[in-house]
Amino acid sequence: MQDEDKNKPVAERREGKFSVIRIMKDVALTEDEIIQASFRSSKIRRFVTKDSDTNIANDLLFQYVD
Repeated sequence: MQDEDKNKPVAERREGKFSVIRIMKDVALTEDEIIQASFRSSKIRRFVTKDSDTNIANDLLFQYVD
């Protein structure tokens, strides 16, 4: 996130991919609420990252798209 984005309200910080923990901190939702919202919204995309050694998923990231 760029420095000027840090001063914007959370709703205006829409670039990049964010972890569940980051979103929980910013918008005070539970992990379950965030995941449910991502399935209901056409503007939230989910991305899975995986461990390069084991090829097993290790994180779920979310991104807002217009």
